Amino acid sequence: MASQLVLGRVLKPHGVRGELKCACHAEDLDAFLALPRLWLARDAAEPRAFVVRKARPASPDGQTVLLLLEGIADRTQADTWRDADILANTADLPPPDEDEVYIEDLLGAEVLLADGTALGVFEYLLETAQEYDVWAIRTPAGQEILVPSHEDFLVEVDAEARRIVVDPPQGLVDIYLADQSPEPSPKEARHDRSPHPHHRRKAP
Repeated sequence: MASQLVLGRVLKPHGVRGELKCACHAEDLDAFLALPRLWLARDAAEPRAFVVRKARPASPDGQTVLLLLEGIADRTQADTWRDADILANTADLPPPDEDEVYIEDLLGAEVLLADGTALGVFEYLLETAQEYDVWAIRTPAGQEILVPSHEDFLVEVDAEARRIVVDPPQGLVDIYLADQSPEPSPKEARHDRSPHPHHRRKAP
């Protein structure tokens, strides 16, 4: 299957003609609304492709959209896709700017400290209610380290080399490593755990 990004989530049916009200996590709303096709995915089931008949904003801030998809003709059918992820092929989206990368292109990348010490791999992005999201790093021992995605702590992000260099706040890594109990891997490893994987990150 082609590389895909999660652009949002189905919230609920809208009206009686099969329209879906969806949370939109794409940074480029116009590109999202112009997509000719989308995939819906629930749990571990294989994503199902749909042709987009109509797409329009549902709120002034662009955080919600209304989708009318070929094959979903009434409210009952629409309700079966409640809470489904909305995916798109990377090839159908505009490429990131020269100084940006998609988070998905970094998943599994090697993470090093500024002094060259291997720390682990980048596992997922965790969205927070704060100004900055958090990057989750998994050590070889299975421990999870959370590093704020602030430019002060991200020294280098190289998608081609699959390498990330971080300089976390002093003592942060030691706090996480003090707990020797490995954390379980995220259940949704197919995507990252961010609710908006159509995430662009400016390279430091």
